[in-house]
Amino acid sequence: MSFEENIKITKQCVDYARSVNPDILVEGELGFIGMSSKVLDNIPAFTKTRGVVRKLVGDFIGMEHEVTDGIPI
Repeated sequence: MSFEENIKITKQCVDYARSVNPDILVEGELGFIGMSSKVLDNIPAFTKTRGVVRKLVGDFIGMEHEVTDGIPI
């Protein structure tokens, strides 16, 4: 999915979540997710964060985010 489409869909999710409860935290992902992603032929080293502005940015140290096809991580 393109960056622009990702932003559009994430905004729709945020708008819906805020309509239900303004305190809900919505997390969006950019770039490659985990080892079982087949979306990209060449895996980028890091997500490019240039120009990204958000209310909250979570670091990736100590967290595990990936699609595992049911394989425990």
